[in-house]
Amino acid sequence: MGQATFKYGARTTAPRKVNFFDFESDFQCPLLAAIGLSTSAIAEITGLTDGQVMYRIMKFEDATRRKNERTSRYKYRNGKGEVAQALIHTVTGIKSPVKKLIITKMERQDLYSPRPKGVMANQR
Repeated sequence: MGQATFKYGARTTAPRKVNFFDFESDFQCPLLAAIGLSTSAIAEITGLTDGQVMYRIMKFEDATRRKNERTSRYKYRNGKGEVAQALIHTVTGIKSPVKKLIITKMERQDLYSPRPKGVMANQR
């Protein structure tokens, strides 16, 4: 059970019950969806098929979401969810490695002033 099989030349994972506590790939599906990854990206990371990924996300969303509430991916993409807010705070912080990478790229293209003003002041 849970062994990899081949169907129509493509590798698939044999069907099994979803268990978020016992199987890492099951747990990773809603986790990666919460940070906005696409179904195909999650499938590639976990080794599951697109359908298996969507099923695990649906099971998690149905169990945790209130009636008529938007999905975690929708909230993430619109910047409204808790995960999106945490990520925005982390990425826009002064010591953020992402921010430093962007500033470095801007400097290479002469888009970043040596004496920045306004929102770019004190960002190094």
